[in-house]
Amino acid sequence: MADRLDFSGVFEPELLQVLRATLDEAWREAQDRRAFYVAASDARARTVLAKRLLARARQGERDPARLKLYALNGLAAKTAPLAKSRGGVSV
Repeated sequence: MADRLDFSGVFEPELLQVLRATLDEAWREAQDRRAFYVAASDARARTVLAKRLLARARQGERDPARLKLYALNGLAAKTAPLAKSRGGVSV
């Protein structure tokens, strides 16, 4: 029996554009607030943002401002303990 494809994470092209723009905006804001991820690598921080955006979109959120806030809050939560342990600034 063939495996069934799971399309639960598939998004419409319009939403993908919103998510891409929101990720870029969140990333610029995170860079401006370097304290969020002072001890984390750029690639890791951007991945956290992207995963948080996708997770919230899968839950039905479509508002770019709320998506961005959720992603940035997750980034702060993921990297703050690491930043503190290395003497960095956390939010």
